[in-house]
Amino acid sequence: MTRVKMMISGIARLPISSSEAYHIILEEEEGDRKLPIVIDPIQAQSIARALQDVPMPRPLTHDLMVKMFRWAEIEISEVYIHTLREGIYYADITVVHDGEEHVFDARPSDAIALAVRLDVPLYVNEDVLKEASLSPEDVESFLQQLEKLGKEVAGEAESEEAPVSDLKRMEEYSESELENYFTPERLKNYSNEQIKRLLHRAIQKEYYLLAALFQDEINRREGSRQEN
Repeated sequence: MTRVKMMISGIARLPISSSEAYHIILEEEEGDRKLPIVIDPIQAQSIARALQDVPMPRPLTHDLMVKMFRWAEIEISEVYIHTLREGIYYADITVVHDGEEHVFDARPSDAIALAVRLDVPLYVNEDVLKEASLSPEDVESFLQQLEKLGKEVAGEAESEEAPVSDLKRMEEYSESELENYFTPERLKNYSNEQIKRLLHRAIQKEYYLLAALFQDEINRREGSRQEN
């Protein structure tokens, strides 16, 4: 079976799901096909936290697993998403211990969360890509639809809210509601210190995707300052 090496292109929230769900989007390293996979909020937070290198006061489950693997001298050699059956993806994690190779069945989200932390290769079966991948144009349309739906879901309720301080808002609203509020356009109006305070509070509340959003804005500003 032909394997295609992939990398993480991004994470998008599904704004129409009452239970909250996310797409992680994988992209060919040597091609332009992209593969969206639905994952739950906890896995999305774990992957986003690792991608953004957001420090945590206590280790997440995948951080703990990585520490245990290293202590036991277990090496993950690759992650392989090999099957798509009835809308469900199946993955294997290949590990090496004492010179012996072992393959374990895993949810793709768990496998990806570990791959990001350990910088190991991620592969997808060619047949899976042929069946479920999107072209760059399809991905752009897909993300635009998500953004439009998110605005429709959040729009009027936001405009009718009574003004409250941002830190108080962090205490009163869910992470998904806060993501709709703290848009990149809105964050442009905040000072660096304000964003850092929001980042600190998001980490305390374990709102990792929101923390990644604040960290992105900080990184963007720092990058702009270095260019200047």
